[in-house]
Amino acid sequence: MTVSGRRILRGKLPIGGKCGIIRDMKLIELENEIKALIVSAVDVDGLTVESIGTQDALFGDGVGLDSIDALEIGAAIKKKYQVKFKTNADENREHFRSVASLAKFVAENAGINLE
Repeated sequence: MTVSGRRILRGKLPIGGKCGIIRDMKLIELENEIKALIVSAVDVDGLTVESIGTQDALFGDGVGLDSIDALEIGAAIKKKYQVKFKTNADENREHFRSVASLAKFVAENAGINLE
């Protein structure tokens, strides 16, 4: 069943939990949303949506973000997509490796169908 372009699950909630509503969107749209969210969440001079490559490492020699930035990005993602990160540091490191890995995590945990 769809309502205004959103698919409604019957008797099943997505992992993110929002009343069974699933969004359909293209992968590139989700990646661009996450890039914009990163730029707005952190205070890094010269960081723009265009300067972040989808596969670029977000930390270290890549985009150059740090652990404080990770906390800010995590809070922004949690707020926007209603997803929760586990306390397992190794698992979270993998989620925060790149925009692509964050998009995969968000899609899987927020009930987003990627086209």
